[in-house]
Amino acid sequence: IMRAGAEKKSIIMVPVAFVSEHSETLVELDHEYRELAEENNVKEYIRVPTVSEGALFIDALAQEITHILKEEKTLICSSTGLKCPAKHKDCPHQIASNRIARNV
Repeated sequence: IMRAGAEKKSIIMVPVAFVSEHSETLVELDHEYRELAEENNVKEYIRVPTVSEGALFIDALAQEITHILKEEKTLICSSTGLKCPAKHKDCPHQIASNRIARNV
């Protein structure tokens, strides 16, 4: 922000790490960073809204979930980090995962 002000540039803030509007985007990005931008003579400070419940975002999530559900499920062993195919029914991680899936 300070460099943009020194270079007489504008800032477009894109909160890529946030899905919804909440205190961090509303306070930090909209108030604190905007104030810092004004103090440093940033030409223009724009904060892009989060994706929230936008139709394109929800459709993309639905497509991704549908795609994942159609694939053969593969587990990652929490102790070794190796892939564990779902066909390995005796794997304790597979058993635990199946219990969790049934409870969801």
